[in-house]
Amino acid sequence: MKVPHGFRRIYINIMRFLRAFNRLVVRLYHYVEINELTGLLILAFIIGIIGGYAAVAFRIILNTSQELFWGTTDSLHFLSIEFSQIRWYVKILIPALGGLIVGPIIYFLVREARGSGIPEVMEAIATKGGWIRARVIPLKALLSAISIGSGGSAGREGPIVHIGSSTGSIVGQYLNLNEEKRKILIGCGASAGIAGTFNAPIGGMLFSLEVLLGEFRISRFSPLIVSSVMSTVIAQVYLGTNPAFMIPEYTLVSPWEIIPYIFLGLIGAFVGMAFSKSLYLTEDLFNKLNIPVYLKPAIGGLLMGILALQLPNLYGVGYSSIEQTLTGQ
Repeated sequence: MKVPHGFRRIYINIMRFLRAFNRLVVRLYHYVEINELTGLLILAFIIGIIGGYAAVAFRIILNTSQELFWGTTDSLHFLSIEFSQIRWYVKILIPALGGLIVGPIIYFLVREARGSGIPEVMEAIATKGGWIRARVIPLKALLSAISIGSGGSAGREGPIVHIGSSTGSIVGQYLNLNEEKRKILIGCGASAGIAGTFNAPIGGMLFSLEVLLGEFRISRFSPLIVSSVMSTVIAQVYLGTNPAFMIPEYTLVSPWEIIPYIFLGLIGAFVGMAFSKSLYLTEDLFNKLNIPVYLKPAIGGLLMGILALQLPNLYGVGYSSIEQTLTGQ
């Protein structure tokens, strides 16, 4: 079918505008880059805004996914009396269905979107010069929302770090920046994602510094805090100012309380190591399964559904269970 001349002219004008805008942005950035830190701060400001909107969009997509699978967005739904009345096989099959949807999309379209997201970002920084493909952003958001919304036992932090980091990487690629600056922008995207998701600007900045970038320098600290603060501002406009967890006020009654806290820290360290080892062991076992790779997430969802029959706290992100624990419930 022949395209009408008017539409073709509009299309040509739009493409010309985009190319001109691209040249303008690149020239403007390199002009501002007379002061290198100033240029990074401007980009961090922009990435912070994008990261804030990404955090809000991901929350909306996740809630929509859970409503499609379970009929509600209530985080306490899995612990309610109504949920206990759902037939047992439905509770098993829905997480398996989520895995069945996610598996083929990851395998055939975007394999780097597998996993929690944080190790993949660390790999991109360490071995790929900070390069992450653009398609990761929409597909990671969609796939994570399907996985968690169908009941998959995972949190929001991994996906949002991957999404935010991808945004920073794409901005760096778009402006043809060197590897060091791309890594800083990846950190900005990750800190913006964490800050916007959990209303924690300092937490987002420290996460990127310690986990992703691995060292403290003023050239890295300043852009990270700018992106974290901007993301938090955007997220608070749409999601409110409440913290991620409503923690009751704790008081130190006696200095002797520090002793059990020390033991609690030691126990937490061993639990953390045990979890890491069990996670890697489970991944190795799944890798050895002689079945198509794209079916393995469905198997995982099926097994998780069976476990969750007795432990409904396993469904979804689990933040409501954490909050109940903090309040002694």
